Amino acid sequence: RVTVKQQPSWVDPGRCVGCGRCVPVCPVKVRDGFNAGLATRKAIYLPVPHNIPNAYVVDPAACTRCGACAAVCPTDAIRMPETERKKFRILVVDDELAVRDSLKEWLAEEGYTVAMAASGSEALAALDAGTFHLMLLDIKMPGMDGVEVLECAKSRSPDLAVVMMTAYATVETAVDAMKIGALDYLIKPFEVDNLLPKVEKVYQRLEAAEARQIETGALVLCGGTDFYDPAAGKNTFGYRMEPNVLTQVEFERLLSGTGPTGGRLVRLSDGRPVRKIAWIQCVGSRDVQLDADFCSNICCMVSIKEAVLAKERAGGDLEAAIFFMDMRTFGKTFQRFRDDAEHHHGVRFERARAHSVVGDSDGGLHIRWTDPAGACRDEPFDMAVLAVGQRPAHGSAELAGRLELLLNPWGFIEAEPFSLSRTRQPGIFVGGAFGGMKDIGEAVIQASAAAANASRVIHTAGGSLALEESASSLPVSLSREPARIMVAVCRCGRPTIPAANAEFLAHALRADPAVSAVEVIEDLCTQGGLEQLAARVRKGAPNRLLIGACLPHAHQRALKDLSRECGLDPSLVEVITIAPWAMASAEEPSPREALAQLRAGVARLKWLNLAPVPEIRVEPRALVVGGGIAGMTAALTVAEHGYGVDLVEASERLGGNLTWIRRTLEGQDVQALLNDTVKRIEKHPRIQVHTESRVVHARGEVGAFATVVEGPENRVSQLEHGVAILATGGTEAPAPSPPPGRRPGGADPV
Repeated sequence: RVTVKQQPSWVDPGRCVGCGRCVPVCPVKVRDGFNAGLATRKAIYLPVPHNIPNAYVVDPAACTRCGACAAVCPTDAIRMPETERKKFRILVVDDELAVRDSLKEWLAEEGYTVAMAASGSEALAALDAGTFHLMLLDIKMPGMDGVEVLECAKSRSPDLAVVMMTAYATVETAVDAMKIGALDYLIKPFEVDNLLPKVEKVYQRLEAAEARQIETGALVLCGGTDFYDPAAGKNTFGYRMEPNVLTQVEFERLLSGTGPTGGRLVRLSDGRPVRKIAWIQCVGSRDVQLDADFCSNICCMVSIKEAVLAKERAGGDLEAAIFFMDMRTFGKTFQRFRDDAEHHHGVRFERARAHSVVGDSDGGLHIRWTDPAGACRDEPFDMAVLAVGQRPAHGSAELAGRLELLLNPWGFIEAEPFSLSRTRQPGIFVGGAFGGMKDIGEAVIQASAAAANASRVIHTAGGSLALEESASSLPVSLSREPARIMVAVCRCGRPTIPAANAEFLAHALRADPAVSAVEVIEDLCTQGGLEQLAARVRKGAPNRLLIGACLPHAHQRALKDLSRECGLDPSLVEVITIAPWAMASAEEPSPREALAQLRAGVARLKWLNLAPVPEIRVEPRALVVGGGIAGMTAALTVAEHGYGVDLVEASERLGGNLTWIRRTLEGQDVQALLNDTVKRIEKHPRIQVHTESRVVHARGEVGAFATVVEGPENRVSQLEHGVAILATGGTEAPAPSPPPGRRPGGADPV
């Protein structure tokens, strides 16, 4: 059982139509995390602007609760949490009346419910009498001191959040109190601006978060990665001091069309075009002074890609230089990409150790670096991009502690030997960069492995991840019925279909005999609008439904549910956008353009081919070619999902390259892995092993293949299977022979 806490958005996603009217009236501006802090956003915003579906959310920490957004919302989707705050109860414990009264006044103005206690005994009595969510507790009090009260309070109410209040002389005591359960501390005297953020943080964590229980058979952790902060430590590169010094993530946002400059390559200091950019490698990686004696795996290729994109964006009118210790282009096509960047795009690769970045009076930068000969250089640039190393995702250590997982020496989730996804806890798996430094391809592969392993656990325990089959609601006789199309048109708060044009559309569409009804519905994309439509469909009994809306792609799931509820097959429900121009302008759209879109939708539904889709027979069996560790693992994964497997191996025994490898560099026993895997293969009732065999012919199509396999003594058999997995491995590439007169390695003879 997993408890999931989700921060409330204060916006009902079922009612929000994404009109954006709330944004201009919001008076608050904060740094935009989506754009890596290079731009600002409002307190009500779209977390991922291009997400689908996309509803606005409110940032509780930034919101002033002025209510301006709620006042302009056309669908009443925004709910401010004033009433919820009153449910959050705070106990103020201090022996000074002036302090208690001041705190109560400050907190009451913010909408919290506040009680007071003048001593430790009064505080404990109050805790016994009622429930509190937060206690502000003074350390120095007569009788019971704050630490004693804390110990008693936590024993009675383990979930109670406690913030200690202390003078400078007792800060050490406050820190010790945090070790036995206090959340934080405040140093007296403090201002209201120091108090309220801490209270707000507790409120958001303990009260505003909604918890729900999920019953699950397996858990996959894909928490992603964080990056090194170059502003920490010595900061010789001037990060956050010079506006034109960025990290590679910030530069990605600068290149994006949804970024802070709309994709224009300009200096953030003055908006002037960028003509010369430097990329500095290994910032926060391969640095023993930072306890980061590792390569972050992705930085070289990220910098090369960004340099190429910048050159293309600038049309060639840009100098790009990459300062590196050595380029680690180890992927299958990575070295070719690096060579193409240098020779075709003109990216300059400079082997060097960059020491520092210094700004000049004109807003430019000077990069100081040392070449391989030890000479110091100084070169001007418009912008510097720091290739910062990966770090464990925020909160990963806390999550690992809760799940009793181990961390590796660099703070990432520790996987089991010979696996990148299994952890020490059965049924808990790790995917992507949450388990260590990964690029996108590796993250996808590892996440797929984690998903497969989770599915194996569930199937082995008798469960299933297969979707429940539902019979189609499409009647056999429907193909012989004339089309009766109901057209539903959304007229929401935006000017999609003004009231004056609704009758024009209805009259024009009813001229088609296939259109049985035209319904104009307010806020069709909200839950209330969908309920209205469902009622009208049940009453009108159409056999096809066409919906014209402003954001149809954002509500596909809800509309599929609607089709099932109304007894219509999803293939007979079509949704089209009738006003894409209304998204960017408040001008009244032309009804004739909307009519053209609707008529095209009517025509598609009218002439829809209702012939049943032919079924393809699928042979529920897999063929795995190659009996090395990859092939054996694939065979076991398929077999443990309940399907038969034919495992074909050319040699006389399973194992592949593992047969001659004894131990890994880390000292792990390879032969133990091999022997255990082979035993599992041999004992599994759904796996048929074919050694000394090879594939000589294959034919068929997806779901129905026939493969001819030649075995020992030239025996031939045909295997029927629905899928095939090729895991034939590889061999070491032969080293080229040295030219005559030269020794291996290129050295001239002496």
